[in-house]
Amino acid sequence: MLTEITIIYPHKSNRKKLVELIQKQKEYLLTSSNCKEFSIFEDTYSEKIFTISKWTSKEELKDAIDVKEHRKHLEKIVNLQKFPAEVYRLENID
Repeated sequence: MLTEITIIYPHKSNRKKLVELIQKQKEYLLTSSNCKEFSIFEDTYSEKIFTISKWTSKEELKDAIDVKEHRKHLEKIVNLQKFPAEVYRLENID
């Protein structure tokens, strides 16, 4: 199992739009790819938004990211951020 954790730093003025785009990303990934879970969280002490997605493998994540429609959607999300997102890809150790 692969878990991807993304920390997003939104501009205050774009926060609502950014959350809407992330929710659309969640719906898209859960219905059109092999994404097993997708959760969205907000930090209670800062403006940060966290997403956690779970995949069976790195290859499945890569296949989903390589889809042209998904890449366009990610570009919109990136353009609404204050700083580049931090992305962590974690694999289970069995």
